[in-house]
Amino acid sequence: MGGDMNAYYDFITSLRQKTITPYFLALKSLANLYIIESATDIKSLIHDLERYHGLMRIEDLFEFAACRSDWPVIKKVVQKDMTDCCIM
Repeated sequence: MGGDMNAYYDFITSLRQKTITPYFLALKSLANLYIIESATDIKSLIHDLERYHGLMRIEDLFEFAACRSDWPVIKKVVQKDMTDCCIM
């Protein structure tokens, strides 16, 4: 999958359409949610919003991550700290 995404990225950049390149970069980063195996790394990827060029929200990324076949196993680690509440 990673090699395919790089080939698509090369094609997109060859079009020299600056308006679509950020969208494809966000899509390429999103594909990493399905390649990475470590739940901790997935959590970091979801929270690194700069990777998505402001085109995706954390909520969107969690929806995509929930489509993983191992979601029931990794969900607790990935969502850790998301539901913690701190009252000051």
